[in-house]
Amino acid sequence: MFTKFHMIRYYYSELLQLSMNGGTFIRPLYFEFDTDPKAFTAAQTNNVMLGKHLKLSINANMLGQNTTDFYFPEGVWCSVLKGLGISTCMDVPLGGQTKTLSSKAYDAWVHLREESIVPMQNGQALCSIYGLKTTTELRTHPI
Repeated sequence: MFTKFHMIRYYYSELLQLSMNGGTFIRPLYFEFDTDPKAFTAAQTNNVMLGKHLKLSINANMLGQNTTDFYFPEGVWCSVLKGLGISTCMDVPLGGQTKTLSSKAYDAWVHLREESIVPMQNGQALCSIYGLKTTTELRTHPI
């Protein structure tokens, strides 16, 4: 299972940059893709950026729906969190593309943007093996 500890270093790094330069961590697609007209019309509650490097695709407003169409701007997008590694990548052509993904209550898709590096740790394993309870304790273990 994925926990908040897996990506805590990414969150902190992004939030540090935002504290110095301003901006928001959770933002609509058009903040990052302002030249893509479809980024303005994509369902804003279902397609959000987490910082500059990760896109969250989640069905945030429809119950009982097994699949949802999510919009992806141009570029290479790699799915993360499936087995804590990169499971699949898709090369989205110029003009963007809509992809239909599973969207049950427990489904959340996080895609890594091309040319991005995001530090991750297996937070659940570290917490269960070493009994870690704080991010301070987590910092003493490898990424």
